[in-house]
Amino acid sequence: MPKGVYERVIKSPEERFWKYMDKEGRENENMSRCWRWRGRKTTNGYAQVWVNYKMIQTHRYSYALHNPYGITLDDMEGCDCCHECDNRECCNPDHLFLGERQDNVDDMCEKKRQVTLKGEQSGRAKLNEAQVIEIRNRYKNEQISQKKLGIEYGVASRTIGQIINNERWKHITTPDDDNQSEP
Repeated sequence: MPKGVYERVIKSPEERFWKYMDKEGRENENMSRCWRWRGRKTTNGYAQVWVNYKMIQTHRYSYALHNPYGITLDDMEGCDCCHECDNRECCNPDHLFLGERQDNVDDMCEKKRQVTLKGEQSGRAKLNEAQVIEIRNRYKNEQISQKKLGIEYGVASRTIGQIINNERWKHITTPDDDNQSEP
């Protein structure tokens, strides 16, 4: 081989997996230690490794590598690989289980890990709290139509109706909200 030319050594997915694995991760109550991924992670905190020319989340790869049932990555297609430890970077197969998307969502809700952004905290909000209060007050006091309010505030008239009926922005209350249900 000419001087300065190096032969590229291609490692197997399993070799790359173990290269970045730290089995001395955080301890969990009633569980073994997490296996922490020390390599690069996605912006949402999940680690990935190349397997057969595809990027695979490392916890899915770990489950396929270690499960006693012979379940392969192909068999896992359409299933979620869920973390009992709630640690996204964990790859300890003892902390992982397969489930449907709903199983994962139910687990998240049961452990109170879901994040619900309300009102202005949501990146999709077109209105702010002051505008919501103003819309409710104007609708009640000025007898202005939902359509006109929608045009004025740049939202659909249906959205205005949902705000008025406390179907949206429920967390914002006005002094009159308590009396709204009375005839």
